[in-house]
Amino acid sequence: NSKRRALLVKHIVDEHYIAESHRGSMLDIYRRYVRHIYPMSEATFWRYMQYAIGVEMLSLPSYFLRYLIAFSKSPLCR
Repeated sequence: NSKRRALLVKHIVDEHYIAESHRGSMLDIYRRYVRHIYPMSEATFWRYMQYAIGVEMLSLPSYFLRYLIAFSKSPLCR
């Protein structure tokens, strides 16, 4: 049940997230939307996000994961 809730919370964040914006930061989304729908602590919110992002990464094709790993080791990413 908590795994399902983690994916639902991630969906709420995805709906409201705006990259490079303070008003659309994940913490702001937690405070403005998520905790009113699913009452939880901030620490639980971050655990849910960590789980949901991990599930998304595992659902990616393996060739794409290899590309991400290789690109992250590139000097351009440092």
